[in-house]
Amino acid sequence: MHRSRLCERRSCADCRKRRRGLNHRAEGKRGLFDIVVHDRFFFSGTAAKSRRQILCLLLRLGHTLASRALLTCLSRGLLTSAANQSTCEPGGIMRRSLFSVVILVVACSRIEAACLNPSMFVHSTMSITREFNKEESKAQPGVVGIRGTGWFLSPRLIVTAAHVAEAMQLSTQEWKDVELRDRESNRSVAVRILHLAGLHVEKIAVLELRTAIPEAAVLQRRAEPLIPEEGVVSLAYPNSQMRVAGGRFVQYESDGKLAGSALLEMYDGNDRLVLDHGASGAAVLDCDGRVVAVVTTLITRTMSFMSNVIRISTAWQSPNVVAIPIQVLKDISSSD
Repeated sequence: MHRSRLCERRSCADCRKRRRGLNHRAEGKRGLFDIVVHDRFFFSGTAAKSRRQILCLLLRLGHTLASRALLTCLSRGLLTSAANQSTCEPGGIMRRSLFSVVILVVACSRIEAACLNPSMFVHSTMSITREFNKEESKAQPGVVGIRGTGWFLSPRLIVTAAHVAEAMQLSTQEWKDVELRDRESNRSVAVRILHLAGLHVEKIAVLELRTAIPEAAVLQRRAEPLIPEEGVVSLAYPNSQMRVAGGRFVQYESDGKLAGSALLEMYDGNDRLVLDHGASGAAVLDCDGRVVAVVTTLITRTMSFMSNVIRISTAWQSPNVVAIPIQVLKDISSSD
């Protein structure tokens, strides 16, 4: 199982491809950063195959899987590996045997109506990008910038994940320019780190803007902890595109590497990778529009299939997103 930090690393190859008009982003690898991500699965050589044949291919693949991780979602069905084995006969007919795997096909329409209207909060959340100068790029050859997500605590304060600020090489002393962008505006502002909050490895960063943005839509924080199964929503900018994810709070983790984290199950329809690279720092909101956590990590698995490396989410009804509870930010005021 992989836990992928979600800030996006922009490479020189990315710039060259963008200039050629290709919509592609190459990503570097550092710590928990993954190299390449895709929201959908691609099966080499299966363009002419029927859905039933593809299911059979995946079924054979399931014989070698020790985990019970989610494999993929095809059309209206969700395919998961389980305890037995199954076989695919010619023509794509699946027959169960004594040692066969039980294949569970369930409906993928998992997302219910959002408990709040996300359009009310689009101006509260921004894509944050910092491009490096030549000297800064020497430390990470081929990486020209970092992108994440942030939201307004006040017209002069932006909140994001601390690993985003670290990857951007921001400091508490020096002002450095970043690009703030939403669906309707784009501006360059100078920022520096005002405060880091959190008692564990993952922390929240509060960035101070040299110049306030009076029209910023400020988000309010919630003091009370979440309740298991409580509905939540998040707005983020993975791959520089605004996405909205709905879901539920699962639990607060008290042990291990994720101690102090909030575990969430988040998705957009059938897409459980919606909060992917570039989503680090996004606010998680309750049904009253109050911030309850900050996104830091997407939990995924990887496997090889027909010469492709496929990145998959956790199974339905299990957490796939790690976030920092907003209560760690209690010592800072929105008026600071």
